[in-house]
Amino acid sequence: MQSSSRSGIFYALTAFTLWAIAPIYFKEMSFVPATEILAHRVIWSCLIVLVLIILLRYTNALKTVLRSPKTLMAMLVSTILIGVNWGELGYIYLGNTKQSNVKRQFGILH
Repeated sequence: MQSSSRSGIFYALTAFTLWAIAPIYFKEMSFVPATEILAHRVIWSCLIVLVLIILLRYTNALKTVLRSPKTLMAMLVSTILIGVNWGELGYIYLGNTKQSNVKRQFGILH
């Protein structure tokens, strides 16, 4: 098996494991407001991505993206949609209100 195939399998298994653990985590964090969980996710994700951009030397690509108003607008819209999906109206809220895993996975709000 090629190393790229092994890497893909490893990454897929890691993602599946994290998705399996997420409902348990959010249920245990039910005493924390969904907005606070979302805020932590946003802040820590930004910091980690910024560190990766610097370590992988993608700073020039970042500068190019930040200079493009069209790209920035697309990123803003996608950020808002992801935030709504994961925030008060989405996965974290349903986890905090002890909804079933099926409802959480499909975003069913009733």
